[in-house]
Amino acid sequence: MSTKKIISGLLILSSALLNGCNNHEAAKKESVQEAAKDRQDENNKKKIDDLNHQYPKVPDDRILENGDGTALYKELKQRYKTSTATLKQLVEATGAKLVYVILTPEVGKGSPNTSKYGIPFIKETCAELGIECLDFSPLIATQDPKCLHRCPGMATGPRKAQYSSQTTWPL
Repeated sequence: MSTKKIISGLLILSSALLNGCNNHEAAKKESVQEAAKDRQDENNKKKIDDLNHQYPKVPDDRILENGDGTALYKELKQRYKTSTATLKQLVEATGAKLVYVILTPEVGKGSPNTSKYGIPFIKETCAELGIECLDFSPLIATQDPKCLHRCPGMATGPRKAQYSSQTTWPL
């Protein structure tokens, strides 16, 4: 037998063995990846089940599928009232008084729906529950936006000198 034939045979045999081992390694790696993905899916499902158990009041699909959102809005308003009542009880149990303060520049003609409908609802809820509610939105809306600032020391505009020396705002 010639040396060329022996070397050719060995190369073919080793090539077949290597390809077979590589395919086995690839299949093994794929199997490990699939098992990891299955474990991850199981963990995610368990987390979702835990969250559903912990937060049972997530709106169900029937409420979410309502086209105009009325049922969802009604559900969320009721939850807000319930949460506010619970908060009031917790605060008063410590001997403190709960006061709601509404501070937003988003009032008037161009105000978003959250202000148009949200502020009156908050005021109504506070009145029903006996919570003091202070709404500074109308006062803020009358201020010059260039001068209205959260930090008096950082005031800008024509009344900078007046506000820079003050520690409170004249609303």
